Amino acid sequence: MAAIAADAELRGIKYEDGQDFDTHVKGLHEKLDGALNAGAQISDASFQMIILSSLPKSWDPIVGTLYTATSSAALIAALKTHWL
Repeated sequence: MAAIAADAELRGIKYEDGQDFDTHVKGLHEKLDGALNAGAQISDASFQMIILSSLPKSWDPIVGTLYTATSSAALIAALKTHWL
């Protein structure tokens, strides 16, 4: 049950335009760590989809170009460049 709750919390995090992107990513990583520690099975590929789905519609033009990212770190770097 703890793994299910932690996974749901992770997937429930949403970024809103105007927020600090670094804080958003930090929150995602903290919730990911909590979910993994609780026993959830979340691959890096799944985490990438969680990151992309946490973004608002206004980010759709950049999101559409990033589905081929090879790692969550590469994805975050590209998104951070867009945010800056």
